[in-house]
Amino acid sequence: MTAIAMVMIIGFVALATDVGLLWSERRQMQTAADAAAVAGVIALRTSANVTSAAANLATLNGYTNGINGAIVTVNNPPASGPYAGNSTYVEVIIARPAPSTYFLRVLAHNPMSISTRAVSGVGSASACIYALSPTGNNAVSITGSSSVTTSCGLLDDSTASQAMTVSGGSTLTAASIGVVGNYTGSGYTPAPKTGVASVADPLAALQPPTVGACTATKYTAPNPSGTIGPGTYCNGITVQGGATLYLNPGLYILLGGGLTVGGGSSIVGTGVTFYNTGSKTYSYKAINLTGTSTTSLIAPTSGTWAGILFFQDRSIVSNDQNTVSGSSATVYQGALYFPTTPLVYSGGSSATGYTIVVAYTITFSGGSSMNSNYSSLAGGSPIKRSPLYE
Repeated sequence: MTAIAMVMIIGFVALATDVGLLWSERRQMQTAADAAAVAGVIALRTSANVTSAAANLATLNGYTNGINGAIVTVNNPPASGPYAGNSTYVEVIIARPAPSTYFLRVLAHNPMSISTRAVSGVGSASACIYALSPTGNNAVSITGSSSVTTSCGLLDDSTASQAMTVSGGSTLTAASIGVVGNYTGSGYTPAPKTGVASVADPLAALQPPTVGACTATKYTAPNPSGTIGPGTYCNGITVQGGATLYLNPGLYILLGGGLTVGGGSSIVGTGVTFYNTGSKTYSYKAINLTGTSTTSLIAPTSGTWAGILFFQDRSIVSNDQNTVSGSSATVYQGALYFPTTPLVYSGGSSATGYTIVVAYTITFSGGSSMNSNYSSLAGGSPIKRSPLYE
């Protein structure tokens, strides 16, 4: 009876010890597969080598293809599952013989192999407002009885105790509100979540264009109206005195001088992107738009600049304030990307499209209604994330 009982006791010890060991190994392997799949998708988004990126992350987590019996397989597109054949997804499979067991060997149990699988894909980010200042107060500021409403999320990277401020009877309503530091004031819906992890520049993968020779120098729109095409505008573009400037689709490089629209004037363009930069000859100047109700600027829906309306040269660090404002009928559809300079925004309404704001600091002045309807973009939001799907 004692001998029989000992066999049963060894069996239970095997379950408690060896199965736990195998389960721990599998969890570690699954973590490696998850990380590798996400790394593969990030590489896919930035046109890097998908297989190398995924394999490197698997190695960092202890699984190198061909070492200690490990087999790391990277498939883009996935070879199986509901996303098989879809090139926007990456599948990682990791397999390796199970580590030596202690008690199961006594019971003559055959060696086992452990295998895990993960699938990650390119998805649109849930946030569309990002303040990138890492330390300053008022990285996001809403004052003067302003009402800001957005159907997506807001993220504030500042670690300051007053990283975000809503005051003077203002309100902020968003799908979610996160701040690395803390916030002051009330009027938030929902209440901000503090202590969130900081987020890197969400458009960091966007490559700047090549600046060519001057198409025009210090261009001023004629009155009552004029039409121009893509090119390099040295010393910027100015629209004033009630004029209306029409833009043909394409990329407009502002080499110094910026873009100034004011004095009851308007600017109209569909499928346009502005790249704002400067040089020793043509000094950088911020964007200053105070367009009328007929102002309408819409980013391209396809190509290199899909979803990008304004792109500020990242190498420029300036306290000069960009201003993008207008009436409730003014349309600014696309990403307003000012990663190293401040932005004051009161762009009216984008109820039928989308507006993305990424700036060093953001001040909302006046009422703004921002939507996140990316149906016009085949690839969805230009800001991507890499979630796990399997």
